[in-house]
Amino acid sequence: LAKSREGKQTDGDCRQPTMENNDNQTPRSIVTLSFFPKRAKLFRSKRRRSLLVVESACRMGSRNVVSPGEICLLHIRPGSVVGTIEGRAKGGKGGGGEGGESVRRCDVEMFAIEHLMRPDSVAPLRGGTWAAASERITLKIRTEDIIERNRKGMRIIEVEKVLRIREEFEECVCDDDEDGNAYGTTTTTPTTADKSERHVIFAHWLVRTYGKEFLSKGSGVLDVAGGKGVIGRTLSATYGVPCTLLDPDPRCPEVDVDDGDGRGTRSFAVLPLELNGDGTDLTERDDGVGNVVRRCSLVCGMHPDQATEPIVRLALRLGVPFAVLPCCVMPNLFPHRRQRRHGDPVRSYSSFCQYLLDMAPGDEGGEDGRGFRVCHLPFVGRNKVIY
Repeated sequence: LAKSREGKQTDGDCRQPTMENNDNQTPRSIVTLSFFPKRAKLFRSKRRRSLLVVESACRMGSRNVVSPGEICLLHIRPGSVVGTIEGRAKGGKGGGGEGGESVRRCDVEMFAIEHLMRPDSVAPLRGGTWAAASERITLKIRTEDIIERNRKGMRIIEVEKVLRIREEFEECVCDDDEDGNAYGTTTTTPTTADKSERHVIFAHWLVRTYGKEFLSKGSGVLDVAGGKGVIGRTLSATYGVPCTLLDPDPRCPEVDVDDGDGRGTRSFAVLPLELNGDGTDLTERDDGVGNVVRRCSLVCGMHPDQATEPIVRLALRLGVPFAVLPCCVMPNLFPHRRQRRHGDPVRSYSSFCQYLLDMAPGDEGGEDGRGFRVCHLPFVGRNKVIY
């Protein structure tokens, strides 16, 4: 039986030699790897237990095993997740202690629904098709170091154990040790909603804060790095506020509005514009895209990652309001960022929020009545709005 080594370990350097009880077996090594899940597919079987296949990008690999960024197929079976969802299994009885009913009856379908999938991906997953995984999920797993490839050359990883599930990119989850910083933590209440509702909650907050009439001016709201377009659909369908989605990789489904007769249509038009380079030499003949940006009423972004600071700078340049919820700091991509007060590098979430607040016009920065303000939305996770 595999016995984990005591003490601290780091991904990519955690091989553990393991011996089987059978003397005829050769020694094998166990490695710990972490992945960003992309999509998943469920295979059910009456005779055999279900299999969950998760297409994932390697986040932290191991020498001569898997390289960072490599796309692999993780094979997750019921035995791999025993204890991972302990006490939450379907039909569990009692306290769900070790060896209890809830642990024995947990399955990969529940594991996927509870931890990996987006709410709108549950139905496709149960239907046996590929379904998109939730954003910002990191899986840390344990497996043998002998990994085979399928006919397409993709590595097949038989997961021995799911060790940990993390719901944010680890690069951006920095320790916030800045005592006295009012913006260093997120706020939750007993009425806090699940993070899957964050886009809808943000859209409603925009209307309550700025008003439907103001948001409808010009070309409407400009949603930067909006991904699936939930904010825009909510603003348009619920309040009639026009919204433009600006995203380098649109993930909106081909059909997202049911017409009631089995067919469907898009809830908004798509204007594809290929952009190569940094945009400094970009020209547009009819300037239609430029007018959409220049005439927007407000620029917003929900966890826009690299686009967070550009959203603020764009709004300041256009002279329009903005509302952004920071998430990933990514200090290695932006080493030039320095805090206004002490000149220290911006490496934590709290210092990043303060950095954005300090971009407000004037010498005092944000939260001065004339500059930027802070509000917390009622959902789990990075729920701080700077506006």
